[in-house]
Amino acid sequence: MCDVFVFPSSYETFSLVVHEAAAAGMVVVSTKVGGVEDLITHNVNGFILQRNSEEIASTLRDILNDPERYRIYGERARARVEQLTWENMYRRLVSHYEEDDHRLKEKALS
Repeated sequence: MCDVFVFPSSYETFSLVVHEAAAAGMVVVSTKVGGVEDLITHNVNGFILQRNSEEIASTLRDILNDPERYRIYGERARARVEQLTWENMYRRLVSHYEEDDHRLKEKALS
């Protein structure tokens, strides 16, 4: 069981573990690697920090001293990552194709 996920990596090709932590509703504290910034918005649904132990420790102290205040960050991270399921991505892709198809048909009729 965990409430906070800390990922101070210097390099990552794709931050799957950050996505998994967000899906579990954890507060994410991470460096800006491997697409983390596509999922986490600093001070909204997690924290994107420099790879600096003092900054990370300070952020963790804030979270641990007021966990109720930061619980919403984990909920927001979960809501964001839920938009990235295969089913949602499939629906979005099909929707784009349908829109393009509709535009092409309208263009052909005009």
